[in-house]
Amino acid sequence: MRGVPATRAAARWKMPLAIAALLVLLVALMLSGQWPELRNRLQSFPKGLLAIAPDEIERISIRSGADGITLRRAAGGWTIDGMDGAASAELVSHLNTALKFLRVSEPSREIQATELAADNFAAFGLDPPTEVVVLETRSTVAATVNFGTRNPAGTSHYVRLGGAPAVYLMPRHVTEEWRLVLDMTRRLQGKASSAFASRGAIPGTSPGATKDSTATPITWRLRNFSAAWPS
Repeated sequence: MRGVPATRAAARWKMPLAIAALLVLLVALMLSGQWPELRNRLQSFPKGLLAIAPDEIERISIRSGADGITLRRAAGGWTIDGMDGAASAELVSHLNTALKFLRVSEPSREIQATELAADNFAAFGLDPPTEVVVLETRSTVAATVNFGTRNPAGTSHYVRLGGAPAVYLMPRHVTEEWRLVLDMTRRLQGKASSAFASRGAIPGTSPGATKDSTATPITWRLRNFSAAWPS
């Protein structure tokens, strides 16, 4: 019977300590938005094909057939090679999303080299690839991503990393986001070329002919005629 008061006293001390611990946990959850013990685990183990953080990528080249574009990260944001000024906010948003998808999207299947035959790569649209994305940091190539065709179910695309023997089935949104970036950049380049041509081109002359404001009409016509005549 003598042990009963001591047990009750210990219980009285345990209750405030448990409440205090619960309050600390709730405050940490409110500040971080996630359970503390899971935060570092989620950040440390990306499930995608890109092993480094997207903000470490400084140069991106995208090739599709004979066409190619290059984007570079500058102090004022992303830029497109061959164009003045920063890329549009819409393009940058899709570019950041495409990088994020490569970082966090988990392959639905990994086809090992032992399961692949020589003709599989052509069947998967990987010989040659439909699109190739080269991601570079300041000092090295971080990844070369080869995109292929859709799988028969239409739910995924075949993807292969440069230098890796395996082929991955990646969710459709990964490939489609990169194709959207490529299409948007092409349209921007086309608009820039059209605007440049409309400012300086002379109707009825060669594409490189421009009008000299100090010359008379007959003068610049003769100049362009002479320039276009084969030597």
